[in-house]
Amino acid sequence: GLIFLILLWLSEMIVSPHLFCRRLCPGGALFSIIGHLRFWRVKRSVAKCDSCGVCNPVCPYDLSPATGNLPGECDNCGLCIDACTGNNRDALSYVFNTGKDKA
Repeated sequence: GLIFLILLWLSEMIVSPHLFCRRLCPGGALFSIIGHLRFWRVKRSVAKCDSCGVCNPVCPYDLSPATGNLPGECDNCGLCIDACTGNNRDALSYVFNTGKDKA
């Protein structure tokens, strides 16, 4: 078990942060699948977004809300929305998922 933890820690430090949570953890995989079925989503308004990237560093999952890259790992915490509205841009907001478009 200790060897596994050391290898996991090294892979997190060298290969990719959050590697275990994003790719290997069964709970993370389940949450990702469920995330695609959620009713409320964070959505980027292309017309209002100037791609400043203020929202990207606040994302705890290292996603890219400024590019509209919000896959199932996004848990709709709203930190990116707060960062965006704090700069009077309002390019990110919660929308009801109709299933017609990808968020």
